[in-house]
Amino acid sequence: ITNNRFGNFHHDEIIGRRFGCQVRSRKGGRWLALLRASPEFITQSLTHRTQIVYHADISLLRGLLDARPGRILCEAGTGSGSVSASLCRALRPNGKLYTFEFHEERQKQALADFTTYGLRDVVVSQHRDVCNDGFGEELKGVVHGVFLDLPAPWAAVPHVTNCLVPGGKVVTFSPCVEQVD
Repeated sequence: ITNNRFGNFHHDEIIGRRFGCQVRSRKGGRWLALLRASPEFITQSLTHRTQIVYHADISLLRGLLDARPGRILCEAGTGSGSVSASLCRALRPNGKLYTFEFHEERQKQALADFTTYGLRDVVVSQHRDVCNDGFGEELKGVVHGVFLDLPAPWAAVPHVTNCLVPGGKVVTFSPCVEQVD
């Protein structure tokens, strides 16, 4: 049961209903609209396992990476998956996001979230230290853009050059002045 200022909404009355429909409170009067999960909603509902990147920054990242349908992108530092969800939406149809997380338990949790949100057709999630081990031979020379959200993004740059297509993009996110320095 979800309780809020509009009333009590029983999940068994919500599950299976089509998106866009109204669900009325059992006590009548008030209602909720069922909305399809968007990257914005996903970001709001994610368990924040790490500090997440929000939509103003994500929109800039998507533009800088030229994220669009059919592209292949890599992300190092999956974290909570906020950026991943938005990139997946931009890459549909026929695109792929390969996302790598150093911390094994965070990677497993992010993979579970990607399954929950129906993103598995677009995202490939792996536990890997890209700074030491690179992005893998299967990505050599096929990636259109790489997003690095790592404590030391410069350590991954030698591996980035192996996977990018000519003219491919690299974007880093360094929120701490020590990283920028």
